[in-house]
Amino acid sequence: MCGCTGAGDSDCVLAIVPIQVKTKKGNKVVKTYAFLDPGSSATFCTEALMDELNVSGRRTDILLRTMGDEKSVSSYIVRGLEVSSLEDNNFLKLPDVFSQSTIPVNKENVPLQEDVDRWPYLKRAHLLCIEAEVGLLIGTNVPKAIEPWQVISSVGEGPYAVRTMLGWTVNGPIKEDGGVTARGERIHLTANRISVVQLDELWKQQFKFDFPECHQDELEMSREDRQFIDLVSQSTKLEQGHYSICFPLRNGNVNMPNNRKVVEQRALSLRKKFEKNVSFHADYTSFMGDNITKGHAVRVPFEEVNRDDGRLWYIPHHGVYHPKKHKIRVVFDCGASFREDVLKITVQFNTSVNTVLQNFYVDDCLKSVSTEEEAVSLYHDLSAICAKGGFCLTEWQWSDWLKELHQLENFEVGRCFKPPGFGEAVSAQLHHFADASEEGYGTASYLLSRNSYNQVHCAFILGKARVAPLKPTTIPHMELTAVTVAGNMDKMLRRELQLQLEDSVFWSDSTVVLKYISNETTSFCTFVANRVSAVLKVSQPSQWRYVNTAINPADHASRGLKVDAFIQNKAWISGPDFLKESEDKWPENPDHSREIATEDPEVKRNAVVNVLTAEEDTDTVKQLLETLLLLDSSKEGSGGDPQGESHPSVSE
Repeated sequence: MCGCTGAGDSDCVLAIVPIQVKTKKGNKVVKTYAFLDPGSSATFCTEALMDELNVSGRRTDILLRTMGDEKSVSSYIVRGLEVSSLEDNNFLKLPDVFSQSTIPVNKENVPLQEDVDRWPYLKRAHLLCIEAEVGLLIGTNVPKAIEPWQVISSVGEGPYAVRTMLGWTVNGPIKEDGGVTARGERIHLTANRISVVQLDELWKQQFKFDFPECHQDELEMSREDRQFIDLVSQSTKLEQGHYSICFPLRNGNVNMPNNRKVVEQRALSLRKKFEKNVSFHADYTSFMGDNITKGHAVRVPFEEVNRDDGRLWYIPHHGVYHPKKHKIRVVFDCGASFREDVLKITVQFNTSVNTVLQNFYVDDCLKSVSTEEEAVSLYHDLSAICAKGGFCLTEWQWSDWLKELHQLENFEVGRCFKPPGFGEAVSAQLHHFADASEEGYGTASYLLSRNSYNQVHCAFILGKARVAPLKPTTIPHMELTAVTVAGNMDKMLRRELQLQLEDSVFWSDSTVVLKYISNETTSFCTFVANRVSAVLKVSQPSQWRYVNTAINPADHASRGLKVDAFIQNKAWISGPDFLKESEDKWPENPDHSREIATEDPEVKRNAVVNVLTAEEDTDTVKQLLETLLLLDSSKEGSGGDPQGESHPSVSE
């Protein structure tokens, strides 16, 4: 909230109206002035009004944005307040009200009836007057309170009046026609722009209520913390009246190198110090003797010392004196680091060690190799060698391209799609080239225009280049992505250019992709099927043609160019030369079958299962046997079968 007093040429009154206010559960009614402020997004009351109503609220912090200021202030949230005009008891419930010490208006901003009487056109506006301060500011979150019921427009430079449910208000200057203010020589300016944009406590409570598991004040333990707690819980033991836990190693299978030689060197240095300082030797011996006597330290068994399983670690120690007490304290240097034998590193990186010894100047490595593969291998070896010594090699990134960027200022593209003197184009056609490689993919779009003299001009419209994803992707997948982008470019350019365009032509150097697009019978895997479908939504198979990689301008987008080569590359700006020839001289599609190879991994496999079943048709056999028996019987009846041979029955 912002209130100010200063110089000005007008004395204005604000939309301030006398009201009566009470609490929902209380009977006490208090009369006060309310400032109807359409520039506030919240409603406020004074702390004095709270005291009169004998109400309290919950403390909170709010962020107030005012004219030229933004600050967090402390406030109370008051609920259950109701307001009405002085002429009736039709109370209106207010939303949450925030308390402030004062409302940013002056008593002089309250309109009086004597001010209204000086303006004849405001005679219908009847203002009531009470002895009270401005105790309430009602914002736009109470639209019923500030909604205009009736408006008396201003005349000349005079004020205007608005009737609301709370009564009449007057807004504007009350200066008389003669130029003298109606209330003397006082000049007050009040500017309000109140916005409660953040209610921290309300937000937190609402958030906790809706999502209690997502907002907690307590910090959660990390995975390593939980691992430590589990280790301590599982290994805690009570031994001889004392609790003990196992050593909390991050990795239970740790294999430590043998650091005995380093610790022996520290011990030899300590012995030389003993020989030079007898009192230091005596104090040191006494301190260590007390530790052994009290059981704080024990001698390691011989069989535990001679082990090679990587579970032995020596800790060096040294003595320091307290500067005031002159008492020795032996410090066990658990943080002492150990670097492995450089001979092992030499054996492991025998080809790269010489680079460290001969090609480093301070912290810079200056080395040249014959191939990229050797450079990459050297990079990995040098990083590993130096890391073992505690040195982290940085700034491997190639940065020469940054130095070349300023040369792009010399790159120019004509804004006009037609050269001077070309005249009116009788036909126009878009040509889109797409290509992909292991490094990336890209497209290049050109507008081919032809005038009435059959002259042709090819203008560069749009180019796109994208790097390949980190996840390895097959070249056909990259090519499909490129042609999909080309289709999207055609759709966008045809919409934005607002030209009469012929059917677009799409060019690709991938015969596999062209087969995918032209095929009508094969079912493809999801990736291919989705992109072929997207391409066919914006084009027809007959619009796709083959172009050799050597003359495909999109090849530069997929593989990249140095800045010098890019600026000098005329094909990227002017398009391939064959576009300026007649169509019968354009590259022809390869004379390959449109059938997709059966071993293509992008083709869906159809599994065919053949089941052969053999069923005995007993009914047919029975019918056949019965027919044969009937024939035999007829022969017997006619004198056949003289030998009287027996025949099998049907069941047999």
